[in-house]
This record gives sequence, C-alpha cells and structure tokens, in this order.
Amino acid sequence: MKKILLVEDEIILVFILKKFLERMGYQIVGVVADADAAVAAVGQYQPDLIIMDVFINGNTDGIEAAGIIRNLSNAPVIFTTSCPDTMTIQRAGAVTGTMLLEKPVAESTFAGALHSMLAEPVKCS
Repeated sequence: MKKILLVEDEIILVFILKKFLERMGYQIVGVVADADAAVAAVGQYQPDLIIMDVFINGNTDGIEAAGIIRNLSNAPVIFTTSCPDTMTIQRAGAVTGTMLLEKPVAESTFAGALHSMLAEPVKCS
C-alpha cells in the first residue's frame, strides 16, 4: 500500500482528499498544514507521494517546502492550487518530480495524476 502525506491547511479539503485517497487504496500517513511540519513528517513517515497545497500556513509556501523536501526524499509531489498564475506555474515547474493541479480537481484527474506520479497503471472501476 502506497503511503501519502497530505500538506493542506483547509480542513474540508483534507476530509475530502482523505476519503478519496482511502477509497482508492492509499494509506494517509500524515496530515500537516505548514512547511516545517511537512519537512518533519517526510523524515518521520517516508511517504511514497506528497500532496501539497501551494499556499500553506507559515512563512514558507508549498513550493519552497517541496524544494527542501526534495533534498531529503525522492517522493514525488503533487501541488494543488486555486491560483495557478504564471509565476506559480513556473516556480512549481522548477522543482523536479512535481506536478501542478488546479483546484477544484476532478477525481478522475486526481486519479490519473496519482497513478502517473507513482508509475502505476490506471485502475478502471
């Protein structure tokens, strides 16, 4: 079972993502809301994939946090944002092993992104 770390500061989105990911058979190893907690959680849980909001709590955004995390782990990162401006897209694209999805994300789009980032075949239900 693949382990996923959620980095999201909106409780309702955490609830929705957790239900969706669990239904798909993934294990949620942690849910954190800021960059420092995300870095610590990666060291603690060694996730297979990180889903991270670009705009999280604290002084460091999700893109900066992913840059720090990529020095500690090879886990791919799926960024989510409701504001995909040109600067955000460029910054996210500069971090290796990442993908950017615009909120709200359709379940089918999320499923495809997960399978792609984890190099798994897409399961049809």
